[in-house]
Amino acid sequence: MNIFNMIPGISGIQDKAADILSGFLDKLLEEHKPLLRKENGEVQIFYIMFPKKNEDKTKYMIAIVALDENDTIIRFLKTIALEDALQTIFSQM
Repeated sequence: MNIFNMIPGISGIQDKAADILSGFLDKLLEEHKPLLRKENGEVQIFYIMFPKKNEDKTKYMIAIVALDENDTIIRFLKTIALEDALQTIFSQM
């Protein structure tokens, strides 16, 4: 049984969660696109999500990164905790 089906009203959020998060991430990419340094070989930006262990808890981070033509990460443009991203998204709703 899906736990989300047991909580009234939460299924709507579950259905829209992927769209909401992808819209937030797409907006971050657009905001940071002007920071791309083509003179340094940066040709594209995208986001990655990775775990960051902190004592007994794992925290997930989202990073906007710049890549070169070989898809090698050159630098991090912005890093935000997933929980902070979700808090921002839901406070705007």
